[in-house]
Amino acid sequence: MATGTTTNGRLMFTQTSCYLCSDWLDDSDVEIHLRKCRRQQTVCPNRCGAIVAKKDLQLHSNTCPKSYGMESSNEPSNEYVTPPNEEQVGEELSVEQVLQTLENDISSLQLLQTAQKEKHTDVQSELAHLKNYYDVSHRWTGKVYESIVALYKMCYQDKMQHSLDISGLREQLKGTNEWRTDIVNRIDALEKTLFFVNQDRAAIEQDSAQSKELETMMKGPIFTNYPYGYMLQLEVSLYGIGTWRGRNMIAGLTILPGPYDELLEWPCRLSATICVRDQAANPAEAVPIYKPIVAKVKGQRDKNQHYVYVPHDQLYSRGYVKKDTLFLEVFVGEEGSDSSEL
Repeated sequence: MATGTTTNGRLMFTQTSCYLCSDWLDDSDVEIHLRKCRRQQTVCPNRCGAIVAKKDLQLHSNTCPKSYGMESSNEPSNEYVTPPNEEQVGEELSVEQVLQTLENDISSLQLLQTAQKEKHTDVQSELAHLKNYYDVSHRWTGKVYESIVALYKMCYQDKMQHSLDISGLREQLKGTNEWRTDIVNRIDALEKTLFFVNQDRAAIEQDSAQSKELETMMKGPIFTNYPYGYMLQLEVSLYGIGTWRGRNMIAGLTILPGPYDELLEWPCRLSATICVRDQAANPAEAVPIYKPIVAKVKGQRDKNQHYVYVPHDQLYSRGYVKKDTLFLEVFVGEEGSDSSEL
């Protein structure tokens, strides 16, 4: 007899009862137990057909039906009954008992074989599943590795490209900074010297005629002594004003209202120098005329030191006037950092 459990619709046998001693045994212990149990069993010597354990033979003799009616002696018998061996037991067993025993053994073996086949099938199925899982994992591992290598190459290429781009941008930035520095220096140089050339001959002749007849002043371009500084303008009368009219050129420097006056000091006193450039053929032989002047605020009436006078005889003595052109340069401040040319 065997006991079992049902797993996934399958009958799994786990224990089997011994047909000799009726003990419950695990499937793995059946064969060993049967060998031991047979050695410990014997056939009733009274030939009643019972198979009993050797240790229980005396107890069976007291209840054996074949022993009823036999004379018993209280004295112990000196005759030793040799227990039959395993071959004798097999001979004394009936054919039906032997067949039943063999059928039980065969049934147990078949059950064991069926269980082993089912276990083998389960193991094969699990191995196939594991092999499939291993193959899939191996393929994915290869793909992931290839992706990592490709990403590494891509990142390295991007890094090198970005490094080249950064190097190029740095070179461009360096060139831009140099260009900016050069522009700033040129702007500073232009702020220090402002050239004003009037190409309108009709306007020049008209201003000259008005200056000659109405004592008006020709006005130059507006400039500053430094960035966000005072706004200045050079005024010139080629024929003079008042007493000196017709014999001198008069020049003055005027401070005009500007957008940054709130940031500047008032009242102010700006010293300047007006230079009449000598247009000699050889620059080394040029002798410019320098006249110190104090800039006046627009609307101020005091003319002391606010105008400079240059006689006409001196203007025409050298190359100050050439091709009807006269150059005036203004240096503002003690260091002469800013100037204007008319």
